[in-house]
Order: sequence, then C-alpha cells, then structure tokens
Amino acid sequence: MNRIIILNGELETQMQLYLSLCDNYRVEIAEDEAQLMRMIRRKKPELIFLDADFSGFSVAGKSLPKMILKLKKKYQELKIITISNAESALSLRNKETNGSDRILIRPFDEDAIQQSVTQQFRQNQVAVNS
Repeated sequence: MNRIIILNGELETQMQLYLSLCDNYRVEIAEDEAQLMRMIRRKKPELIFLDADFSGFSVAGKSLPKMILKLKKKYQELKIITISNAESALSLRNKETNGSDRILIRPFDEDAIQQSVTQQFRQNQVAVNS
C-alpha cells in the first residue's frame, strides 16, 4: 500500500486530506519540518503534501522552494504536492522555482485530492517501468 505524509498547518485541510485518502493509502501526519524529515527517512513515503503557508517555512530563513529542493535532491523518487491558497498560488505556478510535482489550490474537494494522488502514482509507475 502506498504511503503518504501530510505536513499542513491548517487542521481543516489536514483532516480533509486524511479522510479522503485513508481508505486507500497509508496516511500519516507530520506536525513540523523536523518530524517530516524523520518520517521520510523512516517510512519512505511515495508522496507528501506540503502546505505552502505552513508557518515553519517562514522561520529562520526557510522557504517552501528550499525545502522542496532539499527533498528532491535527497529523495529523487519522492512526489510532492504543494497545497496553496488561491492568493499565493500565482507565485507557485512556476515549477522551476517551486519544484513540486503538482499544486493543489484551496478550496478543493475529495475528487481533486484523489485525482492528484492517482496522477502522481501513475507517473511514478510509468517512470519505474520505462
């Protein structure tokens, strides 16, 4: 069963993601960046959701693009979906600066979540079989 980790500072979105995915995937929730990194090392997820507005990214010069770059460099197979509000989504649209595999804009429904995850796992499967 595919494993997904969620790092999201907004409880409502976090629970929406969890409830949408928990029947078909192993879903775990990280509370901060340090726990996320430990969970990635130990659990080896195929996909993570990162909240672009997570408060931990605005502390000590950290940023979402830096975090994604760090993750992609260390874990090349890891798929990353960035969660964003409509206001900040425009700045994230540039994949070269953002680096995530997909951007999911709030508000979203269960179908959008499922479609995003399915698409990322399908791309991963194609890459492995090539």
